[in-house]
Amino acid sequence: MNTYNHTQRGPVHLILYAIGLMFIALAWSQANLRSPLTAVVLLLLLAGLMIFLGLCFHHLTVRDEGVFLAVRYGPLPVFKYRITYESIVAVETAHSDLLDGLGIHYLPGRGWIFNLWGKDCVKLELRNKTVRIGSDDAKGLLLFLQNRISS
Repeated sequence: MNTYNHTQRGPVHLILYAIGLMFIALAWSQANLRSPLTAVVLLLLLAGLMIFLGLCFHHLTVRDEGVFLAVRYGPLPVFKYRITYESIVAVETAHSDLLDGLGIHYLPGRGWIFNLWGKDCVKLELRNKTVRIGSDDAKGLLLFLQNRISS
């Protein structure tokens, strides 16, 4: 049986790291200006959050795990999602747009989207919801899922 394992990389983490460095620079400048300690600590906490999110959204891996399709951001595996193949009713290629944004979102009428960069995705109609998975290999993922759910 065919398996699937694809990792997409995007520049989102670089943007988050840059914002984190900006907050560190602001904290440093505020400390030199003798600003209240709470302002410096807040800026450092925001910097830490941006760097943490950068580590979480460095890449997006979609992988076959036996009875599940796993969607995992990384290298810190904080955000992950698994879908059983038996719950998939239909699959098709689709596109995300500016309203969908980047990352993990739920939009009423459109369902969940897991994406990292770009607009190509695969739309999965599940028994009780819709999930779209962004990928720079949308055609490969679609073919794998079509073969997997037909067998």
